[in-house]
Amino acid sequence: MANPVRNPLRTVPRPQRKRDRAAARAFVLALLADGPVPIVQVRAQARAAHLVFKHVRDVARELKVELVRTGFGRGGYWSWQLPAA
Repeated sequence: MANPVRNPLRTVPRPQRKRDRAAARAFVLALLADGPVPIVQVRAQARAAHLVFKHVRDVARELKVELVRTGFGRGGYWSWQLPAA
């Protein structure tokens, strides 16, 4: 017997996804309220908060979060920051 491959997002009711996006939005706003945060730290904290990073990334796009490069070469890293008001 072959099991059909299922898309896990299709099995989650829409209200659950809306709550996840709302949680991701609150997470991004709270995390970036004090200034730029390295993307590595954003991912780690999203994982610790049990958030789907795709939702966090999508919310960041909606909020027009800016990507900022700090440093050059191997010592450089990318950070997220909220746009200036």
